[in-house]
Amino acid sequence: MMKPILFTRKKLVRAAATLVLCLLWLLLVWLALRAAGAASALYPSLSLRYTQPVSPQAAENARRYAVKNQEQTPFWPTFWDEAGMEAKAGVATANIDAVRFYGDPDLAFPTSYLAGNAPGALDTEGCAVSRGLAHRLWGSEDVLGKAVSLGGREYLVRGVFGGDSLSALVNTGLLAGEGWRNVELAGQPEGDPRTAAENFAAASGLG
Repeated sequence: MMKPILFTRKKLVRAAATLVLCLLWLLLVWLALRAAGAASALYPSLSLRYTQPVSPQAAENARRYAVKNQEQTPFWPTFWDEAGMEAKAGVATANIDAVRFYGDPDLAFPTSYLAGNAPGALDTEGCAVSRGLAHRLWGSEDVLGKAVSLGGREYLVRGVFGGDSLSALVNTGLLAGEGWRNVELAGQPEGDPRTAAENFAAASGLG
């Protein structure tokens, strides 16, 4: 006979507090993403390039810094990189060039869409594929919602962009273990933009 699971009042209060903190964190991230999206629509981003990849932990620390100091800092970072990977859908396969991103897809890969849209900033199960890749894997551009394996991980197609190249836009979130060499800073700094970008990189731990 299974023993009943007992929850003490202290444990319930602790669990409720943890849930509330998680929800508050998600709300702050969502508000920051909205602010960054509005800023990127008005102002061009500033770009940082690294010879060594920015690790997922460093990227997350920088995002947390931006959320915590959003009243003082003018920037919100987006991380991206390019990588070769294998795409598979059913029995069809292709070697592709993919843009992996964490943040605002329009800063990582600005393009126009023939159908659907880029995967959202929080949509780590979504991707977008080129017209050429859609035809290679499925023989059609009508591929929204279809499953595809990119680099050994399953995604759902959210959008199709133009071009005959075999390419994809992938929201890896923090699962990009190798990190990113490119950072786009959305926002409107006061004074010299270069100095503001360097100050943000130093203060947020990006170096």
